[in-house]
Amino acid sequence: MINMEIDFKDALEKIKENEDIKKSLKDEYFLNSGIAIFKPGENGLDRWIITFYSSKEEEVVQGIVKKNGDIGFEESAKAINPSTEELDPDEIKVTAKEAIEKAEEERERLECGDRKTNQIIISVKKEQGRQLWEVNLISASLSLFQARIDAKTKEVIQSSSESLLKTEGDIPFTQ
Repeated sequence: MINMEIDFKDALEKIKENEDIKKSLKDEYFLNSGIAIFKPGENGLDRWIITFYSSKEEEVVQGIVKKNGDIGFEESAKAINPSTEELDPDEIKVTAKEAIEKAEEERERLECGDRKTNQIIISVKKEQGRQLWEVNLISASLSLFQARIDAKTKEVIQSSSESLLKTEGDIPFTQ
């Protein structure tokens, strides 16, 4: 069961209302991405981190929305390998919860690895002109299932599964 008390678009609206963020975002900043990391079923989603990017300044500003409604703010910092395409929230028709459910369905369909999800990392961004959800399902046995899902149509664009306990030579990690 996925416990998401606040979706990306709701978090974005809260961020846009915050005075500190309004002051920090100059005209050249645009919505770049959103990311959430959480454990399903327990405490659910803890927070959304929403990033705005300025190609002119090569900097990012981040707003953080916690599930209790508190809003945090990270002033501008140097961008490290950012996506340079503007994310359009109006083009995001699929919710984060629906994207996670679609990724779980895809993992089940492909019969990939351990199906008990221990942690989820989900992000939304625009890449090659397409709004995408990237869903990472991590199991207790450190099996990783990744799915890229079109945020408009819910189509699975790409998916893969791998163990996080393997090295470059595909030899299992040992201590």
